[in-house]
Amino acid sequence: MKNLFKLGGFLIAFMLLSTATQAQKYGYMNFDAIVSMMPEMKSVQTTLETTQKQYQDRGQKMIEELQAEFQAAQTKMAQGTLSPKQQEEEQKRLEAKQGEIQKYEQEMVLAMQKKEFELLGPVREKMKTAIDAVAAEGGYTFIFNYPTAANTILFADTAADLTKEVAKKLGVTLPTAPAGGGK
Repeated sequence: MKNLFKLGGFLIAFMLLSTATQAQKYGYMNFDAIVSMMPEMKSVQTTLETTQKQYQDRGQKMIEELQAEFQAAQTKMAQGTLSPKQQEEEQKRLEAKQGEIQKYEQEMVLAMQKKEFELLGPVREKMKTAIDAVAAEGGYTFIFNYPTAANTILFADTAADLTKEVAKKLGVTLPTAPAGGGK
């Protein structure tokens, strides 16, 4: 009799667990396709390109200055106007300047990443609001991004693709896929 109660309890727990699992609804969407079509992205791209050009122009100026100083040092060395000690000091100074350029390049990359993150903040927030609305309206427990670089979803029923619904919430028109084309 005890075994019968244990078995009955196990079956009830199993049924409750399977019912909870069946109640979950999953969907997926192509986040990048929608973001790329959002009108805000033109402004973001323009700002990023302008900022990058400013950084690159400054970096190019630093390189040109270093090249000019290097040429001047080589000319002085060829003319014999620099003592061995002065040559060594000049070499150290030019190497330090080259190190400054390398540091600037690293800082430029970080600054561009920070700027991109900052500019995309409102876009991400707008996307999140639309995704949350589609999830609430459709009763979705999870919405995945597909395709992604990792492509962690190995199969997805196209009926679960919410890309159009989220794009519609944002007022974004997606390009139509060619006939017979897949992902």
